[in-house]
Amino acid sequence: MNNWLASDLDYTMKFASREGLPAPSFAQLKYSVVRRSMAEGPFYGAHFETGRLALQASDVFEGGVLLGKTPSRKIGADPGGIRSAIKDAAWAVATVASSFGVSPSQLAIAFCLAYAPVANVLFGVSRLQQLEDNLGAVRLAASHGAEVRAALDGLWLDRAVAADGSL
Repeated sequence: MNNWLASDLDYTMKFASREGLPAPSFAQLKYSVVRRSMAEGPFYGAHFETGRLALQASDVFEGGVLLGKTPSRKIGADPGGIRSAIKDAAWAVATVASSFGVSPSQLAIAFCLAYAPVANVLFGVSRLQQLEDNLGAVRLAASHGAEVRAALDGLWLDRAVAADGSL
């Protein structure tokens, strides 16, 4: 399930239970250093805390904007209209990445992996070097996950977005 309204998820979980059907096992949500309201909010959080559902983090680079890129291609939706603030935050991500001795992409992925409900992280690459670099995030999350999350805590930019996905 991808970016569903929390009420639709609740309905689906109850329906599956009532009918003896398998329920969804993970939710694919936009989740990144700057976009956390749905994944860390109370609606999805209740399912994550009980272990009924895991999180598949998507759009972790915000179409490259979080990495300081200005993509000319179509990129994902911008709930909350925070894309210009994300552009401004890219320098902070690069600065924090430098302090850990890693790339901004490694830092962004490690941030997501260090959140307990995350089962996996979706990212796109166009070159083998990008894939190899991104895989370094697993090591960073394992060794410094809590520190990475603490260093980036102030960059949560979508706090005004409804955690239930309604707006």
